Amino acid sequence: SGNVTSTSYYTGGICGCAYSTTNNVSNFTRCTNSGTISSSSYGVGGIIGYAYGGSTYKTIVFGCSNTGSVSSTSYYLGGVAGYAGYCDMDECSNTGTVSSSSYNVGGVVGYLYYSTLRNSYNRGAVSTSCSSTSTSYGVGGVAGYVYGSSSTYCYVDNCYNTGTVSASSTTSFCVGGVVGRNYYGYIRNCYTGNTITINSSNTTYSGNVCGYNYTGGYVQYCHFRSGMISYGTTTRVCGTATNTPTYSYQFTHSSESNATCTLATAINSSTVLLSALNYWRTSVSGNAGAYVEWAADVSAWPNKGMPVLKKCEEANLSYSTPNPSITYGSQSTYTNNSLTYASGVTGIEYSIESQDPSGTATINTSTGQLTSSKVGTVTVKATLSGNDTYCDDEATYTLTVNCPTISTPTATASSVVGCDGSAT
Repeated sequence: SGNVTSTSYYTGGICGCAYSTTNNVSNFTRCTNSGTISSSSYGVGGIIGYAYGGSTYKTIVFGCSNTGSVSSTSYYLGGVAGYAGYCDMDECSNTGTVSSSSYNVGGVVGYLYYSTLRNSYNRGAVSTSCSSTSTSYGVGGVAGYVYGSSSTYCYVDNCYNTGTVSASSTTSFCVGGVVGRNYYGYIRNCYTGNTITINSSNTTYSGNVCGYNYTGGYVQYCHFRSGMISYGTTTRVCGTATNTPTYSYQFTHSSESNATCTLATAINSSTVLLSALNYWRTSVSGNAGAYVEWAADVSAWPNKGMPVLKKCEEANLSYSTPNPSITYGSQSTYTNNSLTYASGVTGIEYSIESQDPSGTATINTSTGQLTSSKVGTVTVKATLSGNDTYCDDEATYTLTVNCPTISTPTATASSVVGCDGSAT
């Protein structure tokens, strides 16, 4: 949550520079930043400034989110990552402002190089004051520049942007609601739903979804809110496109308290954006399990009433007493009441994961109560199957059932009862 200010390259809220090698893969899972990140050099991100992996050992960025403002006077700037090369980015988000006076700027990632970005979104304002006239630069609501090759494509799948995009100083920048410049990349099942402000002389390389869909670039099943781009033909999917976008349409959305967005042209008999997004996931993608389901915006309208990715919240199951013990005979039943979890979690089930020796105890799967049968150890697992609100989660504890101290038999006693219940 602390602020970071830098005059050097590679600056991030969590990590400045991350490299992966064959034996050491960098992995960023559920990292968050709320601090302000600013730099006067290149490679700046809310989570990571510069991330790089390899073709067979990609750097992992999963479930990371940034809410702080990110700014730089140089290039490669993103809400989550400034530069992502050979990375696998999944379920990442940015809601902070992203502002630059340079190029290759994106709401989630500034420069996506031989990488995959999916199930991610931007709601923060993205802007650049750069006045460069080069068509080799980009600014986008999700990614600024997407760069792949004919043998290794980049992918931007199942993403959305509802933040504003502004690049009014440049006359030939590549400006897009989702991606600025796309070179050998697939942009699929994405949408954008906020204003795109461009220079009046820059209509050639500015589009609702993608500014410049260059060589090897494909835009498929992507949609945009009508009337959002400031100049030129407001219904253009891309400013300039080497390959014509397919199944990509504008949608109308008149009220921020109304989650129904109507497509101009129906997809699979659906005129509703929400249904069309889920149709691609289940019927077109070929791998529905890799893509997060879409849902209507929640009642507080954080996404202005437009569809959201149905991300689960952490249930945070945890036992604060992970290694309890009881004495056999004096306590035949036991329930570990130290299990904590997020408010609203229900439906937890309990099971015996392991026990030594076998038959040490039995368990009530609904309450978690153990009934001991002999001395030994029992590992219990509490499991939550994911639902519409909470993610899958589990927690374990290990109970030790101790043998009581047995007093020496008196002269008149014929036997004593052992820990296993047998007479000795």
